Amino acid sequence: MSEILRRKLRPAHEEQARPHALVDQAWRLALARALREGAGLPAETTTLTSRPCDLAELPELPAERALIALLDGPGGAMGVAALSPDLTASLIEMQTIGRIGAGPPGARRPTRTDAAMISPVLDRALARFDFLVRDLPDRRVEAGFRFASQLDDARSIGLLLDDQPYHLMSAVLSLADGRRSGEILLALPLTGAPVAEASANTPGSEGFAADLGQTECELQAVLGRRMLTVNEVMQLEPGQLLTLNDASITKINLHGIDGRVVAAARLGQQNGYRALRISAVAMPGSEIEAGSFDMAVGRDRPSETAVGSLDFPTGFPMEQGPAPDPGFGPDTGLGEGFDIRVPA
Repeated sequence: MSEILRRKLRPAHEEQARPHALVDQAWRLALARALREGAGLPAETTTLTSRPCDLAELPELPAERALIALLDGPGGAMGVAALSPDLTASLIEMQTIGRIGAGPPGARRPTRTDAAMISPVLDRALARFDFLVRDLPDRRVEAGFRFASQLDDARSIGLLLDDQPYHLMSAVLSLADGRRSGEILLALPLTGAPVAEASANTPGSEGFAADLGQTECELQAVLGRRMLTVNEVMQLEPGQLLTLNDASITKINLHGIDGRVVAAARLGQQNGYRALRISAVAMPGSEIEAGSFDMAVGRDRPSETAVGSLDFPTGFPMEQGPAPDPGFGPDTGLGEGFDIRVPA
């Protein structure tokens, strides 16, 4: 790193007594540039504070209705960022109508659409931050983090992140020449920080993992999608048909709670039940791997998939292996293209 860049990162009014002062200044510069270039939102950091923080404290810090982003880093490390409702609303407004609204934003919970729109800006800030800190001596903060998914509840932070010390940075921003203010929290693991030894009741322990493995998880089987304008949605009538031109019984995606595709499947039937045959499974850290097992769906719940590890409720038969079944053969009676009927 050039000496000019080092001076830009160094506040002129104080000596660098704090070990993370240059890291904090790098985040200040990266954040302002990402908001300006990524969303066209002029922003100035009025206050930036930082301190060490442990995992138990992190779930209590995000503001109510904050957009909480889980960050994925190298080697399976994870961090978290939380954007205040005002900052979230300002970024959405700049990307949709090109300006910040005159009044304060309405109170609402952030959606996955909000997260999808904000994630490129957040990734841009994190990438710039990586560039600024890459040559800093003894930075003691992990780098290389990017947006992974949105968390619906701050309590999930304590379940997903490792129990270790984190470097917490809180930046208060003046947006659009002071017309609005917002705050963003960023917590990144400290390098070389030892992971706390887990007891039988703490996240990361074998007992906790066993209990978590029995928790129910919802999957969504997506046959196809169709985008509609607001006017088209408002004009829907009972009995109207919406055609899914690209839908195919051989191309069904299973989505997890974070919206990611976890498996690919094809539609058929098994022993009188509507069923999905899993054709490929997304494994962590690798590409889709081929597999084969059936997930049967009850007769009285044709749109829901029975989920679990390998323990299915009574009445939900499952066969492992490539056992042939007429319902998964080429003559299923279901062709390319499907219609959705709007119920009366």
